[in-house]
Amino acid sequence: MARFVLVHGAFGGAWCWQPVVAALEAAGHTADALDLPGGGDDRTPVEEITLEACADRVRETLDSRPEDAVLVAHSMGGVVATQAAGSGADGISRLIFVAAFMPANGQSLLDLTQYPEGANDMIQANISVDGDPPVATLPDTSYLHGQLADPNHLRVSDEQHHPDRDGWTIGLVDEEGTRFEVELGTAAGGPRSIRVRRHRATEVADSIGESG
Repeated sequence: MARFVLVHGAFGGAWCWQPVVAALEAAGHTADALDLPGGGDDRTPVEEITLEACADRVRETLDSRPEDAVLVAHSMGGVVATQAAGSGADGISRLIFVAAFMPANGQSLLDLTQYPEGANDMIQANISVDGDPPVATLPDTSYLHGQLADPNHLRVSDEQHHPDRDGWTIGLVDEEGTRFEVELGTAAGGPRSIRVRRHRATEVADSIGESG
């Protein structure tokens, strides 16, 4: 069986990999999902978050077990994994990019976003960078758009981004013009409830996902 080290992307954390970790462990593998500096539950000060600090976190995770690992990266995590692997990290048996940036030597993340493949990307279209040191943020509608296919993951994502929020409703429109209404609520002492309704011009609202 194999060992996997899982690196999340921007605006994420180890929590993003929960369904993958469960599936890998059920198959008999081991899986380590890490929080990059500033991601998930990590509270590294903004001024200390650098590419090298993120690569160090990956190397620390790789070194935490003696066996080699399959290093898996998603989105921005591809830049971090490339930096970690390229700067002499030991213990990597394979490097897998899952819808991830794969920079060449000298390329930055911003360089890669200018490629044609980045057209119509919700992150680049809606990201806001402010402050000193600069901090990137996204409106709710942007990070929710990519998660409509999995309502349970959407619920977990909102719990991570807004742990104190007590329910809300938001409307989204996908690239095909279908309108969605997303409702999340907090059950006292329990997990959040979620309902995603799809609206089309020719049909009555249809519930496409519900969990709680």
